[in-house]
Amino acid sequence: MPMSAHKRGPEKESSEWNRLGSVFYERRELYSWSVEIGSGRVQSAGNGGPVAVVPDTNDLQQVWQVQNIAVYNSAGHQLSSIVYEGASGLLGFGWTSKQLLVCVHRDGRVLQHDVHGRVVYDSYIFSSALQGQSAERCVIWSDGIAVLTSLNQLLVVLLKDATPRVQHFVTGPLTDEVQALEVNQPFNATQETLELILASGKSILIADSKSCRAQEIFRGSSCKMTLSDLSNFYLSNRAFFSGEPIMLKISPNGQFLAIFTTTGKVLVVAMDFSKIIYDFDTKSSVPPEQLAWCGADAVVLYWPEIMLLVGPFGDWIKYSYENPAKFTSERDGLRVVTSRRHEFIFRVHCALVDIFSIGSTTPAALLRVATEHFDIGLAKAETFLKLIGANIPLAVIGCIRAACNDTNSKRQVGLLRAAYFGLSFLKSKTIIFNPWVLCKACTLLRILNAVHSADIGVPLTYAQYCHIGLRALVKRLIDMHHHLLAARILSMGLPKMCSARACKEFCNIGQHQRYKCQMISLILLF
Repeated sequence: MPMSAHKRGPEKESSEWNRLGSVFYERRELYSWSVEIGSGRVQSAGNGGPVAVVPDTNDLQQVWQVQNIAVYNSAGHQLSSIVYEGASGLLGFGWTSKQLLVCVHRDGRVLQHDVHGRVVYDSYIFSSALQGQSAERCVIWSDGIAVLTSLNQLLVVLLKDATPRVQHFVTGPLTDEVQALEVNQPFNATQETLELILASGKSILIADSKSCRAQEIFRGSSCKMTLSDLSNFYLSNRAFFSGEPIMLKISPNGQFLAIFTTTGKVLVVAMDFSKIIYDFDTKSSVPPEQLAWCGADAVVLYWPEIMLLVGPFGDWIKYSYENPAKFTSERDGLRVVTSRRHEFIFRVHCALVDIFSIGSTTPAALLRVATEHFDIGLAKAETFLKLIGANIPLAVIGCIRAACNDTNSKRQVGLLRAAYFGLSFLKSKTIIFNPWVLCKACTLLRILNAVHSADIGVPLTYAQYCHIGLRALVKRLIDMHHHLLAARILSMGLPKMCSARACKEFCNIGQHQRYKCQMISLILLF
């Protein structure tokens, strides 16, 4: 696959924001690259992880005899090439939470590779359970694999177990073909078991290791059925959709399910199926090639050269792509990979909107303007500082939060400079504020910008960093052989300092509750 020069995308201004109802979304180019994707299969690891590409080929015989998987970092530098010679068909592949590439073959063989292509796990774990059947569909998530067989049996393997074993989930006698399969993994303490969600015929089934139940969304109810009752249900149940469900996708936070039906409608329902959040009519008789989520707020549909980003109130944004695009949902946005570039579409953080919205008079916005006037020597800066008044701590924290959640390095510098400028007007006797927060914000942004560089190729955002933590980031750098950068990050001493400082701030809390709580939340996230 030919490669070209790689670079970080151009810094774009806030004018590139697109309004979606009452919020804004931004489309930012992370890197430009040249990776031949075409109509091949692409899987990207979460949190700015590497990209695995299986090229498209018209030679069916070649597909079965030799299979190639190329692994790149997010900047387009090739990390490894995996070749299977004389293997059975590759049913599916995906990434685990530890950034191991899982490859599932139709004969039941499962392999795990690290980013450099080395095999760390190889087993025909599904072979005995298939018992002469063929594996027709599979879903790979962060901790496991689910396989649907030709006889509509569901087989599940949890890779996080010390000794992975096959579990059989109940499906019952399905009379219609399964159109979609999704995994509802436990996201919180209220959900104890793993569930598989299937779209079959006019119904949606929810299966686990003990039972299978059919879901009726409009009635807001579900009913558990025995195997004998399931067949009767399919004969008597009327359609509760406008059409049949053919595509399913669970939001990254596990709270919503997006459903695309044969009539071109998109339904977003709560995961307990108690209510329909919203529905959107695409007016398309052709189903999209991909259904995904942009964070947990918007649903994305992709047809060749067209992408629709649909919000919760029927608002939508249209993006155009000349080359085929492949999507990966993140908890705070959507990564888009084409043959020419790697993009990130995300909702603009409210702290940035408060500062950069036209005519904004929030304390943080006034502080930023005051800083700009001060830098060019205008006395009007004092006027803006008087307008801020006693809200100067809120202004400083607002600039820090905006800088952390911004992906534009030029704006980060300006926001951090505004926060530093505001610190000089805090009176220690009347206002409690520790500049340690600004210091650690600068350190964190140095880390994020360093790993975002094209040489490293990890476009990790602030929200993603808060989710995986510093330890996971350092381990990822070590796995990718960036040992020097990992050592430098560890030398900054973030883990040891943050817990002690957070405890101290909690003990001292007494006045100025509003901005102190915001400061503590920043400290804990560092």
